Amino acid sequence: FNLAQLKKQLGLLDVFCVAAGAMISSGLFILPALAYAKAGPAVVFSYILAGILVLYVIRGFLLVQPQRFVPFAPSGLGSVFAIPHIIVEGEKKFDVLLIRARDGIDFRGVPDPVRIMFVLAGSKDERNYHLRALMAIAQTAQEKDFEKRWLAARNAEALRNLILLSTRKRDAAP
Repeated sequence: FNLAQLKKQLGLLDVFCVAAGAMISSGLFILPALAYAKAGPAVVFSYILAGILVLYVIRGFLLVQPQRFVPFAPSGLGSVFAIPHIIVEGEKKFDVLLIRARDGIDFRGVPDPVRIMFVLAGSKDERNYHLRALMAIAQTAQEKDFEKRWLAARNAEALRNLILLSTRKRDAAP
């Protein structure tokens, strides 16, 4: 056996496959054997229980995620609105992102392209702001020629003013 005659023939994919195989085999064969040595036959039950719990978590994740994006068409307007809701980490955080897409954005399950989007992002403790923002958006969107004025606004400041200077009902100052 002569080391000088050996050639480097392993590529990146080969090295990746060897490393992945080592990780997977250690996880599948060595760790359960060590756990079985400590806990005995209860390990089989714990693996089955963990698998069932993972299935419930995945199922819950798949059912909850699509509900975070809620497209709808307000009555009285021809275009479609989208109001995605995002929960952020932390406390005392809330913001509204205004989006105008003159050509529209196609969303699955929505018949018309979305041209007006309000993204609401806030922490769990600011649900009151979330509900107030939804109320303000609903009132503002019902104003005469709202869609036309929204699409005709020249810049971001004009869009912002369209919302802030609307004639919606406002809460009395505390």
